[in-house]
Amino acid sequence: MYIIDDDKSEFIKMIWPMLVTRGVDLQKVSELDHSARNKNSGIYITIVDDEFDCMKDQNFINFFKQHKFKRAVLLKTGCDTFKISNYFNSAVTILEIPSKLECESLLHIFYIHFFLEIV
Repeated sequence: MYIIDDDKSEFIKMIWPMLVTRGVDLQKVSELDHSARNKNSGIYITIVDDEFDCMKDQNFINFFKQHKFKRAVLLKTGCDTFKISNYFNSAVTILEIPSKLECESLLHIFYIHFFLEIV
């Protein structure tokens, strides 16, 4: 199961149809069944700002542990370079891209599809 962060409306409007057409079974974070927390929830997908640091962000770490996600794949926009980073024994993967979410260039589309392949 793939759980997508639905707090960022632009992100979900762009990513949701792309993942559904690929046959990915998605669920929104707001629709999670909190009574079934004793099992692994799946893979968490979200977008973060360019200053996000998953090693220092206690809110993210607590959220990740609370929902017992197996993995998290995060898109970090507005960075200086294109880079993939793994943290916590590859449980968290962050794709840094040098473009903003609103950009519609061919290079940006490539970055988004690359992100989808990581998911």
